[in-house]
Amino acid sequence: MHRQGFDFILSKVISEFGRKDAQVDLKIELNAVVALLSRVRFKTRAVERVNVPALRHMDRAVKNVQKSVTAEAASCFKDLYPQMYWSSYYSKNDATVDFLDELAIGELISPRGPVLSNKIILGAVVLGPDTYYPPHAHNASEVYFIMSGNPLFKKGGAEWTEMPAGSFSHHPQCLVHSVRTGHEPMLALYTWQGDIASPAYFV
Repeated sequence: MHRQGFDFILSKVISEFGRKDAQVDLKIELNAVVALLSRVRFKTRAVERVNVPALRHMDRAVKNVQKSVTAEAASCFKDLYPQMYWSSYYSKNDATVDFLDELAIGELISPRGPVLSNKIILGAVVLGPDTYYPPHAHNASEVYFIMSGNPLFKKGGAEWTEMPAGSFSHHPQCLVHSVRTGHEPMLALYTWQGDIASPAYFV
């Protein structure tokens, strides 16, 4: 991984997450994320390569990213993603086998990613078209930044809400949430902070 590409991605993420138009509760979360990301030091390591079926949607998802500063980041991200740590995250069983073929979770900065941090995870989520990500939660506080796909999110007892490209979805610790895509795959950046060692779980 080249330092220049990593610094470019990080600067774009910090720029987007540092936006001034966020609501107060989200702004507090984003400020904390930016502070943690600003302290990450570039030191790479090789990570295990895993065949993740949902990455077949990556090219299509990147092409759908709107032309903006985010599109620049998506283009650079496309070059970086083969070097990230990717997985389908959950264990396969009869309930998840089809769903996991449509989910890819990548880690760029994390305890397992090519850039080490034990304080924060910065990565990406690819969710295939016409896919339902069932209700789940985690002890970490999470932010999604939607890059493409216009997915629907359901958080707690609220109604389904469309999250267009360029929007944030904030999931405080232990908040049950689910995601549904339409005819296009979703590509989102995500961060975890807080208890990043405990895994997500279905509810």
